[in-house]
Amino acid sequence: MDTQLNINIFDIYMDTLTSGGRSKRHRSLPKKPRSLPKQYLSLPKKGDKVEIIIKPYKSNITKIGIIKDVLTKKQYHSQGHKVRLEDGTIGRIVKKLK
Repeated sequence: MDTQLNINIFDIYMDTLTSGGRSKRHRSLPKKPRSLPKQYLSLPKKGDKVEIIIKPYKSNITKIGIIKDVLTKKQYHSQGHKVRLEDGTIGRIVKKLK
């Protein structure tokens, strides 16, 4: 009976090694932040007036303009949605303006 128990434990151990240590259920679940800031709750739209930050982001160079294209496809992006302004400038949204 001890050998049967050892085989079952070994099989379980090998299954965890081949699956990367996580079950398939855990890999398929998307990561959701607990609470989203207001600016991330909705996708930016063409024609919205926004303030963006331009690369290199550490330099904190910002520009205000009107969105021509939204380049980020997802509804949420941790660093802000990437957009192209009407003048051709590309950057990440810092805040939406009215």
